[in-house]
Amino acid sequence: MKTSARQCGWCGGEGSTMICTKCRLVDYCGVECQTQDWKAGHKILCAKLPKAVKKAKEKVASFSLSDYTTRNVGTFMVTEAEARRGQILEERAAQDICYDAMDMTKGSTEKLIEILHALGTFPLSTEAWGMLGHFYQFEVDPKGSREKLCCAEALKMHDTAILCARKLNPTWSDDRSDELSCGEIE
Repeated sequence: MKTSARQCGWCGGEGSTMICTKCRLVDYCGVECQTQDWKAGHKILCAKLPKAVKKAKEKVASFSLSDYTTRNVGTFMVTEAEARRGQILEERAAQDICYDAMDMTKGSTEKLIEILHALGTFPLSTEAWGMLGHFYQFEVDPKGSREKLCCAEALKMHDTAILCARKLNPTWSDDRSDELSCGEIE
């Protein structure tokens, strides 16, 4: 832990605080506040989130439709990709999980766990990647210079959502450039 003068992420106290050296997103008054926050759910953001994101990105990179369950849904009121490949049942399940997460408390550990559950269900879930980007950008409450770090992470998540959309909809990238970034941090 490094010391810094910011607001404690657990008790809200001002003054000389410690920074979580793993995620560098949260400050603490001391070890007691850090321990309480870890038990209350910081370990999800700090330890489980990076592992889950890495695992999901590996599955995105090696995506094969044959790894998932599809069913023919015809051509009426479906996307062009669904008409060609069929509906991916795991994708639908991940969407339902994301819809449930939308109703959860902003910035809560439970909401983050639910988003990670959606990614585990279907790693190419554009909804889950988009929600994870939103979580970083608007629901984690970083202070000072770490706000930029959170925005950078959010952009990575949104870019991954775009990559997933392209993999799920092969014709989608035909009329678009190879570079389609959600944005840049200045």
